[in-house]
Amino acid sequence: MNRIRITAVALLAALLAGCGGPRTPADGGARTPKAQENRRLAENLAVAAAVGAATAEVAAHPELEKKTLASRVKAGIEVFLHPEQRVSTPTPAPPPAPTPPPAPTPPPPPEQVVRVELAVKPVPPPSGSVLVRERVASELPLPTEAEAEEATIQAAATRIREAFAKLDPPLDYSPSPAAVKAEFLRGERRVRPPTEAEKTALARVGYASDRVYVEYTLEATAEQVREIRGRERVAGGLKLFGLLAAAASVGFVFLRLDAWSQGYLTSWLAFVAAALAGGAVAAYVFA
Repeated sequence: MNRIRITAVALLAALLAGCGGPRTPADGGARTPKAQENRRLAENLAVAAAVGAATAEVAAHPELEKKTLASRVKAGIEVFLHPEQRVSTPTPAPPPAPTPPPAPTPPPPPEQVVRVELAVKPVPPPSGSVLVRERVASELPLPTEAEAEEATIQAAATRIREAFAKLDPPLDYSPSPAAVKAEFLRGERRVRPPTEAEKTALARVGYASDRVYVEYTLEATAEQVREIRGRERVAGGLKLFGLLAAAASVGFVFLRLDAWSQGYLTSWLAFVAAALAGGAVAAYVFA
């Protein structure tokens, strides 16, 4: 149907192309001025009908504005009728500028971790025969100096036990609080309050800030380790000697009683002697 319409419009335009020049009167028909004026009016009406048909065709099918002959015929007819006007082809609008991507969200600032460190006075590192030298204090501040000192001595005993267990060969030694204070604590006894950060942390958990630390310098030398090993060897020898002495005493008493009873109590005496010997061995092992 579109092709038929386009062809009809083209034929009509071709027929009208000859109407632009001067008209030669045809043979036959009236030649009066009024008849010629009527013929010109009819031609103008035909041209107007052709222009209307082409305009309606392009309006119904906008894609024909650029792709078909209808637009060209319509433009030619309008130029023929109105040579002073030019049919301008609409310029397509430029595509919109692309929207820039949104700026990336900056990462959040890193969290700062506040660490509370004990203000412990530094001491020189161990050298030569010194095995352990460090400043010790209780793990937490305590309400009184006596409690803080007791906690400091316990912490020093734990540190000595750990250090001696790492020796080659290991030394299994757990000093008493009196031995720790007499043999391993050096320097002056220092009492200090908590730092401001520690006071804030204590107040946050509901503790009073009027607590104290008690600090000592802990020192253990290789000579002390040799003395401890020597004491342990002596104690082991004494235990073995006591075990042998107990076994000899039990044997002597057994023989004397067996001779006195002339063999009547031999089985009972043997049972008692075995029980005493087992008790002596257990005392040596677990003492």
